[in-house]
Amino acid sequence: MSSIEIIVKSQREFFNRGNTINVNFRLKALKKLRKSIEKNEKKIYEALKKDLNKPKFESLVGEVGFVLK
Repeated sequence: MSSIEIIVKSQREFFNRGNTINVNFRLKALKKLRKSIEKNEKKIYEALKKDLNKPKFESLVGEVGFVLK
């Protein structure tokens, strides 16, 4: 089994245990996602510029800012 298949299997098992239903779990996960986006914001802008030739302002308004709000 490939590493991707192992990860997918593990994530499905975790989901099927019902842990993601809990509101506190979801809020904690969203806060963790926010911190990760904020920490990597510069890298996100660089990737969007490299991959899609998006200017920073467009990336902020259409991608990063939209997700954070």
